[in-house]
Amino acid sequence: MNKLRDDEVRRLVSYLRPFVSDEELARIEDILRSDEGAEYLLTDALLAYFPLVVIELRSDEKVWRVRVLPHAHLRMVQRGISTNDIEDLIIRFVKTCQVRGEPIIEDYYGIIGRTQRHSLVTLRVAAEEIGEQAGQVRVITVHWGRGRAQEETVVHV
Repeated sequence: MNKLRDDEVRRLVSYLRPFVSDEELARIEDILRSDEGAEYLLTDALLAYFPLVVIELRSDEKVWRVRVLPHAHLRMVQRGISTNDIEDLIIRFVKTCQVRGEPIIEDYYGIIGRTQRHSLVTLRVAAEEIGEQAGQVRVITVHWGRGRAQEETVVHV
């Protein structure tokens, strides 16, 4: 059982405020501040408030559709990492691969980089390639956490 840090609870409560009643928000905050707070982050009841986020980015005339899964979305809010931070890391990842001459293929990647507000951020992504009328669209699904660290390519950006 782990307690969440106060700043993490504040960010989560602030995010949830528009979606739940004051009474429900107080109940959720009490749980988050309790010894069961870290476990509560994994419940479907809480994850329901953190929908899939889809971000479209363009780099060298290719469209990158980034899907941030609900649990990763929750972790972003918890840690104060914005979608702009994720966009920046993904674009830097794409450009780093281009400079190195490394194609991005269907595989797992670990992206390690710095953001403006965080000294170091690690993303675990699964890159999937799909066809679309306008050409190839690559989908990078962001997974927060340990993922398959032994099976991924680590890229520092």
